Amino acid sequence: MADLSEFNFDASTHEPSKNEGKKEFELIPDGTYKAVVVDSDVRNTADETGKYIELAFQIIDGPQEKRMIWEKFHLVNKSAQAVKYSKDRYAAFQQSVGVINPSVTEEFHNIVLEIKIGKGLNKKKNKDENRIYGYSKSGSGGGNTTAIPQTTHQEPVTGSAT
Repeated sequence: MADLSEFNFDASTHEPSKNEGKKEFELIPDGTYKAVVVDSDVRNTADETGKYIELAFQIIDGPQEKRMIWEKFHLVNKSAQAVKYSKDRYAAFQQSVGVINPSVTEEFHNIVLEIKIGKGLNKKKNKDENRIYGYSKSGSGGGNTTAIPQTTHQEPVTGSAT
């Protein structure tokens, strides 16, 4: 249990934002960015029939520094095509960070790599969002990339964001 008395916050005196707490970010411009994995997890699919690895990447330099983008690798899924695409991208990711046979996802954390970011249409939301289109070793100029993206989304990060 955490003691909240030090915050001296009274919610009855605070008017929440009109956007219900979600800050809208501009899309990250298309390009190649240095990034690191800062969070990871293995999760069940919504229908509980599969599993995926989810990685949270943070851009570490340039005007987009501290921006986040997420990737999901569906390694157990009822769609054989989803598994094939995910395995192709997951292999490229692993090769780009030099971790080929990990036993835990934390082995991917804080290794600098380059991610190629572009835009794609989220058909459910009917709007563009950022996607990762490729991975490469940091400093390699984008030589080791994948071609099939998985939908990702942008969430707010703490600190200064654009």
